[in-house]
Amino acid sequence: MILLPIQFKLIIYHLICGWTFALFYHFEHTIIYKCHSKKIKYTIEFILINIMFIFYYKGLFTLNYGLTQMYCIAIFIIGFFIYYYLYFNTMNFIVVKFTSIITIFIKAIMLVFIRISSIIGVRHNKWRDSIEKQKNTNKKKKNKKSTS
Repeated sequence: MILLPIQFKLIIYHLICGWTFALFYHFEHTIIYKCHSKKIKYTIEFILINIMFIFYYKGLFTLNYGLTQMYCIAIFIIGFFIYYYLYFNTMNFIVVKFTSIITIFIKAIMLVFIRISSIIGVRHNKWRDSIEKQKNTNKKKKNKKSTS
């Protein structure tokens, strides 16, 4: 049997956690959309989901010794949908701006690791080829626009 004040705390905690999880899920998918490397996609997805669940269960452990009920899971899902139906459009601007800053840092870090690995002697032909193809397609698009 759970005391009533603890139940209220659990309901509010699950609602906030659902909203926060939806915000980080939105943030994660905008980063994944901008990054083209599968390794980065899987790494970011693994790290963010694990961080969210660690904080979720740590907070749940302090409130209720890690126990949860079915209605709390339903309230978590309601918090998730509250974000997507009420706050998605307002938070999208902030998430996109923050994501563009993060992707600049990710690309800079990737560039540093590629240069270090080229000094060591490790070849990244696939990565270089994909960048060259992307540059060539961008040049072709620009040439088509300028000729028409």
